[in-house]
Amino acid sequence: MTPHAWSADEATARPLLRYTLTMPRRCASGPLSPPRRDREAPTPRATARPDRDAFLPSPSSIPKPGALMHKRVVYLCESFPVLSETFISDQVEQLLAADVPVQVLSLFEGRNAALNARWRADSRRDAALTTLYRDRQQARSALIAPWLVLRLLLRPASWAITLRCALQARGALRDAVFYAGWLSKHPQRADVLVCHFGPVGYLGALLRAWGLIDAQQVTVFHGYDMSRVIQSKGRGFYRPLFRDDGHHSLAITRHWQALLRSIGDAAPSWVPLGVDTTAVAFRPRPYPEHGPIRLITVGRLTAKKGQADTLRALAQLPADQPWSGNWEYHLVGTGPDEAELKALAASLGLQERVIFHGGLPHAKTLELLETSDVFVLTSKTAADGDMEGLPIALMEALASGMPTLSTRHSGIPELITHLHNGLLCDEGDVQGLRDNLAMIMAEPQLWGRLVIAGRETVERQFDLPTNAQTFARFLDDVCEGRPLLSYGEAMPAPEAEEASEPLPLLAAAPASTTEA
Repeated sequence: MTPHAWSADEATARPLLRYTLTMPRRCASGPLSPPRRDREAPTPRATARPDRDAFLPSPSSIPKPGALMHKRVVYLCESFPVLSETFISDQVEQLLAADVPVQVLSLFEGRNAALNARWRADSRRDAALTTLYRDRQQARSALIAPWLVLRLLLRPASWAITLRCALQARGALRDAVFYAGWLSKHPQRADVLVCHFGPVGYLGALLRAWGLIDAQQVTVFHGYDMSRVIQSKGRGFYRPLFRDDGHHSLAITRHWQALLRSIGDAAPSWVPLGVDTTAVAFRPRPYPEHGPIRLITVGRLTAKKGQADTLRALAQLPADQPWSGNWEYHLVGTGPDEAELKALAASLGLQERVIFHGGLPHAKTLELLETSDVFVLTSKTAADGDMEGLPIALMEALASGMPTLSTRHSGIPELITHLHNGLLCDEGDVQGLRDNLAMIMAEPQLWGRLVIAGRETVERQFDLPTNAQTFARFLDDVCEGRPLLSYGEAMPAPEAEEASEPLPLLAAAPASTTEA
């Protein structure tokens, strides 16, 4: 699924915290009345959660990034824009809206023609994007090998990082060589480089070591780069970056921030991503009185997304309840596990109630989400160690008013608290997932409470414009050499009962023998 705003008419998208509560509260006389199809949607109340809300300043207390307006921010990307990485393009758009000089240097144009056209349609966005090459053949033809060799010979300090990449990060080295061919003819000034994903951090480190860009560097760590990459390459893989005085690590979750510390980064920072809540219409889903409960999962059909666990849990639901059999499960997306999941659904006798839609255009996906009742994303650690960061899809589901079921995986418990704004089970726990599915189908009174708290959580903690301003302030502090302790160093820990389990690799992986 593309991590992009699901919603429709911005004129109807009102911040939840402006609402006044009109929904009756649970009391001794009876449970909370569920919203119904023929009833006007309840308006929610802002519930204070100081234990979870203190980590970010309120929007009014965040200074406008005026000082950053005179500093140039350069993003390094292999492709841009990318459908599965719209959190990067959303972040760039937010900085542009704050009058921050931003330039995206992308080796190649993104593969999605519609997304490319949307980006280029705006003159300001178009000016902020520079695509270096048409394709790899053009990139290879533009390389000036003798110039690069001479540059390396004249900069002995770059030999260690170049050798490290030649041994363990060949993709970053290849891309850096392509960048070098372009930058040798088109020198760029930058105050700070932004590299999303750890391996791209090596790309930035090489360009700085070769003297092609003189700037501070921020590497943003997300998911696979903190799980699968570390498991395959060793716990010391990123240590050369951590030892670089001009490098600054930024995690998108507290979970990854803790892991960065454990693998050698003395002071990683943390700023969460988010969704633009002004562009996501809040439509609390009522419990369906007539017709099936429509469950939906949007995402690639891979082991990490846990769709097989959801199918097994659905097959174990009791058959003697009033709601038994009154559900549909819709899967949107394609991936390597598609044939296996279809065969599993058939073997479990679910083929009549499980609908595989395949890959859909974004507009069609939005339409299907609009008519769905419950969002399910049961993420888990894949066999190769691959993990999620904090899925934007879950933020969008909560913001739009859908009851949401997920797992205690990676940073997800930082977004969802069990029985407060969603339902959680341990990853891979099919029985626990079955119980949560049964609960959401059997207890209509849960729906109103969960969807109100879900929207509040996203507005208060994961609002994109607010967090983008925090990110801009972070970049400004990096450029000015100010202390970065306010970005996660002293933040409160998650509640103990909701804390994520430690990564298996932290306990099992031996010390790396490849540390520089």
